[in-house]
Amino acid sequence: MVTAQFGYRWLDFGQRPELVALLALLIFCTRFAIQHRNHSDFPPVYRLAGAIVFFICVLSLAEWGIPSYLPFTPKNIERLYEFVGLLTSAGAIWMGIAHHWNGVVNTSATAFVMFLYMRLYHWWWEWMPRYLFFAAIGALGIVLVLAFKRIRLQISDDGALL
Repeated sequence: MVTAQFGYRWLDFGQRPELVALLALLIFCTRFAIQHRNHSDFPPVYRLAGAIVFFICVLSLAEWGIPSYLPFTPKNIERLYEFVGLLTSAGAIWMGIAHHWNGVVNTSATAFVMFLYMRLYHWWWEWMPRYLFFAAIGALGIVLVLAFKRIRLQISDDGALL
């Protein structure tokens, strides 16, 4: 219905990742609206399916930017969705840690690394020698691992900061 108002056929919904991303967010939030007392395994599946599909949609928009509803140039759309991906993946990591959702934390951390790598690629690839680019990426990875290790040591077993 929404795509028909914009002049697209409803069978072409896969060519508009923004609508699929919106539906993925709805699937992610299903756990808050529907309680599964008999099937307690459903909420983690909803969360993971929603998170994976959402991050794939945002990743495709961040890389290609063309199939967007936004009236900007493809380059601006790509940059916008790169930052949206970074912010939403960081927010999902925080939410996953706060609620003890390990699957969401791992999925969001993977998405965050992919969005961060894409952002660094767009900033540095053209002007930096290749060996220096990969050395910088490796150094950044080591710094992040050490920082996350330090954060993990500060978190107690119940998830509260000491």
